[in-house]
Amino acid sequence: MEERATIFNQRWNLQLTRTKLGQLYRKQGISQQKMKCYVGKPNPEAVGVQMEAIRDLNQRIHALRQRGALLVQADACVFNPRKAEMKTWAPVGEPLPLRFRWEHGKYTACFGGISSEDGVVFLHSVEGRAFTGADIEKYLQELRDQTDSERPIGVFLDNAKIHKTPGVKETAQRCNIELLFNLPYRPDLNGIERFWGLAKSAYRKAICFYRANAQIYS
Repeated sequence: MEERATIFNQRWNLQLTRTKLGQLYRKQGISQQKMKCYVGKPNPEAVGVQMEAIRDLNQRIHALRQRGALLVQADACVFNPRKAEMKTWAPVGEPLPLRFRWEHGKYTACFGGISSEDGVVFLHSVEGRAFTGADIEKYLQELRDQTDSERPIGVFLDNAKIHKTPGVKETAQRCNIELLFNLPYRPDLNGIERFWGLAKSAYRKAICFYRANAQIYS
């Protein structure tokens, strides 16, 4: 796992630890056995399968563009004030983390999509709970309602189970929405991930600033 975290950090300029990477994998339902398959020397057969999947995905996206479809990259994100933390100044080599814990409020789960045409096209949020398949169905229906009824839509998603429920597939078919699923272990291909990273960074800074100056604003 340390080797995998090192590869991620070097390739995408991240600061992942072995523990954090393991948590991300488990959150996506990836077992320890599957993780080991992707550490070590490249597997030519696995690389060939992935390249074939990328070509197939590109062909589907190209076909949608030829039809004038609206292409949306979508995913969920959780904003939790209880986990907001920030670092302050400290002498070189002696980091001093300050952890601010929020006393009140529940977390907010957001599901959003972005497109190269319109930026953020739609956001759907729920308070104090995680998203379910029914929420994804509602998101797709509202996305359809906000778009020209005759214009096809392509939604690019990861492989979470709630994105593949029978209800979600039925709603997508009824609304003339084609679901495009990302390759496993490639969140970098989904542009919404970058947007959520910037949003959560701004959110943490706002929470910590307010918490540190609570007496001023009370």
